[in-house]
Amino acid sequence: GRRDTDPRAHHAADEATHHATEQPTDHAAGLTYFSALGPGTRVAAHCGPTNTRLRCHLGIVVPPGCAIRVGETTRSWGEGRCIVFDDSFEHEVWNESDLSRYVLILDVWHPDLTPVEVWALARIERLSPVTSRRRGRERSRR
Repeated sequence: GRRDTDPRAHHAADEATHHATEQPTDHAAGLTYFSALGPGTRVAAHCGPTNTRLRCHLGIVVPPGCAIRVGETTRSWGEGRCIVFDDSFEHEVWNESDLSRYVLILDVWHPDLTPVEVWALARIERLSPVTSRRRGRERSRR
């Protein structure tokens, strides 16, 4: 390739790196919410839209008979324990008990992303009309 000698391009890259490394907590990776799954309920297999995030489920109230399948692996939550997975893989959850299951769900940036990539993705997400509508719906459900 050809070397870019435009100083404005270097300044923009330096600024992105500075923001990404100086303010890492400024870039939330996505949603954080409590999930209640009622007795006898199943969430059909689905895939998340991107692999830029990992999803963490923290078991709060987990009766026997509750599980999650990600790809070909099936696990049950433990109360006070986390399951972390890439939700771009097919996954489903079910509750075969007579009690509700509660987990705290939070998204974190994929650890293979560089600080500049996190910075750029966070900016894109903030400007996205689709993301703004989704976040608005999540806030209105609370």
